[in-house]
Amino acid sequence: MIFLILKSIQSLVAMSSRPEVLVNALIDADRTTTVFEGTPGGALRKVIRWSFEKQGLFQPPGAPLPVHQAGAPPAVDVFIDDGRHGEYMGYLPNGGTSNDIVNRRTSAPSLVNEPPAPGTTNFLFVRIFNRGTSPATGITVRAFQTPAATSQEWQPADWTSLGAPLAVPGPLAPGASFVSGPIAWTPASANPVVLVELDSAADRSNLSAVTTPISTKLLTLLDNNIKFRQF
Repeated sequence: MIFLILKSIQSLVAMSSRPEVLVNALIDADRTTTVFEGTPGGALRKVIRWSFEKQGLFQPPGAPLPVHQAGAPPAVDVFIDDGRHGEYMGYLPNGGTSNDIVNRRTSAPSLVNEPPAPGTTNFLFVRIFNRGTSPATGITVRAFQTPAATSQEWQPADWTSLGAPLAVPGPLAPGASFVSGPIAWTPASANPVVLVELDSAADRSNLSAVTTPISTKLLTLLDNNIKFRQF
């Protein structure tokens, strides 16, 4: 299978001198591969695109030549910050954990975290950003919880959804941020793990592409739309 994918990429590159062709071939190979060296297909596409961006591809119209700077991000690139500001370097040994996922014991908006109170209604707030070049619209926020004992792997059956997706009002301008919430939830334990996903038609999260179990750390490192926090 991998041999056939590599042969297809080789053929595409031989027919074109445009690096975009290689990028698209690599993304298609990721999308159509079930598992590659233990990583589910569909998990690598954003990092592939970002790596070529950092090497100078995707320059804006009229950019000077030769290229000496990174290219432009996607038109829409919404993210939750894990300390890397929406980027994919460097490696974080604790995975994509984010302090911009905040618990509160009242519904008043705040980014000051309070320890969850099990068995009663708490409220989540999430600060989101747009790293893209165009306003982001139609963003939704979903959250899930699981006990710490089952948090090492993303398997939907092990994570409890915290209700319907929450719509983010209005467009989110490039470089802007917005505090979304409250998401009402009842912590199942004193130290639950909460995973939050951003999604939009212009920037789908990897939960729409990855259909097999994956390490929670790896899932959140490879997609700036998805982060988690252990309270």
